[in-house]
Order: sequence, then C-alpha cells, then structure tokens
Amino acid sequence: MSNKRRFQDLTIRDNFIFAAVMMQEDNCKRLLDMGDECRSIFLSTVGKDEESIPKELKAFLKFVKEDTPENNTGTDDAYVRKLQETIRSVKENRELESNFMTWEDIRQESKAEGIKESIFLLLEELGKISESTEETILFENRMSILKVMLKKANQAKSIEEFEEQISNL
Repeated sequence: MSNKRRFQDLTIRDNFIFAAVMMQEDNCKRLLDMGDECRSIFLSTVGKDEESIPKELKAFLKFVKEDTPENNTGTDDAYVRKLQETIRSVKENRELESNFMTWEDIRQESKAEGIKESIFLLLEELGKISESTEETILFENRMSILKVMLKKANQAKSIEEFEEQISNL
C-alpha cells in the first residue's frame, strides 16, 4: 500500500503545496499578518460556531477542509481565489514538480533508513549481527519488505531466528 500521491493531486493540505503557496509573500502576509507583535494562531476546520467567525476566515477554512484539487471553485472570496490560482501556478511549474519528486524520494529514503535503524537497534539486543545479515538489511529498499523485517526483528528471540525468518523474503 503506497501513500505516494501524484503531484497534480496535491492540495493546500499537503505540506509541499502549502509551503510553495506560502512562499509568495502576499499569500503568507494576508494569512498571518502579525504586525509588530508575534502571535500563534490555531485554526480548526471542524468548529461548530460558524456565526462567530468572519466570512473570509470561514471561506478559507472551508477551502482547507474540502481537500480536493478543485475545491471551492465557485467561491466569491478573493483570498481563496488567489490561493487557488497560486496552486494552479505551482502545479504548472515543472521545476517545482521535479523538486517535489526529489523531496518525495528523499522522504521515502529517510523513512526506509529509519526502519533499518530500528531493525538494527532491536537486533543489537539479541547479539552480534552477521555481516551478511547487515548487508541484507542495508541493501533492502522495498518498504514492504523492510516493514516485515522490522516486525520479525521485534518478535525474534535470537539473531538466528531472525535470519531464518527473513531468508525467504
């Protein structure tokens, strides 16, 4: 099961698109205009008291909540329309698409490295790992296999048991 999404399917709720949209100063400034004093704000898209918030904020929260590539296409809110246009522009930018692919690859590699590190930590508790087992783990890059290895390392009572269990993967 892959969590990988196509670049064109990303929305404002995806970190990469949000960061790209907020890199444009006027988008960011309008959302977080803090003047001279810094403040932290927390927004919820599932609040129940819609009458107590400004219509512009309500339009923005609806835009974020709907989380579809074409969300709020019929909005009359100028800021939301500007965000939509920025997202369209970002998605048409081939360089950013390439950066996303690189970012996604790096994210997957980092995830795999974290799983490998966890496997080694679990196996260290059981004893010395053979060079061949170490290489098997280090050179494995398929997430599905690494996840199985992690489970096996967690359940194994000995290095030998782990090695036997992963020999057929």
